Amino acid sequence: MSKNLYELNSSLKTLLTCFLIVLSIGVALGILYIYLTTSMTIEGTETRYAGDIVEKDYDPDIDVLENYPKSFTELVSHAHKHVVQFTFIFFLTALIFERNSIVSGKLKRFLMIEGFGSIILTFGGFFLIRFLSRDFSYLVIFSSTFMYLTFYTMVIFCLYELFFKKT
Repeated sequence: MSKNLYELNSSLKTLLTCFLIVLSIGVALGILYIYLTTSMTIEGTETRYAGDIVEKDYDPDIDVLENYPKSFTELVSHAHKHVVQFTFIFFLTALIFERNSIVSGKLKRFLMIEGFGSIILTFGGFFLIRFLSRDFSYLVIFSSTFMYLTFYTMVIFCLYELFFKKT
């Protein structure tokens, strides 16, 4: 098998291109869902996982919360699905990215492994928001932003090499 992406035959280039594009669309839909459920704000992220802030005059017999705090079981289910899915997303993307000839050395290694750390910080952060402090929403937003930037950086370099770099 050839070492670099640009050296692959056209059938394999087409397959990898289709995979990366469809995977990128799927990840973008996930980002859209985050926007729709949190407005991509600190307050929205806090409310999504820790629920509405209960006012002093809250009466459970009269008042209804719009957003209830996520239960431990809900968080475990959410984290389990996403940690497993994102692990495969980053593993497969990193395998393809490893074959690129544009980025090398420590930067290449960093991009290939960074996503795994961000997965733990992002999805572990939901538990921290819910059970420790709403302030952990800053960690979740930072780590998830970094995770998505890393993913799309790898994809862009791969697609560039698959489309434009010639032997």
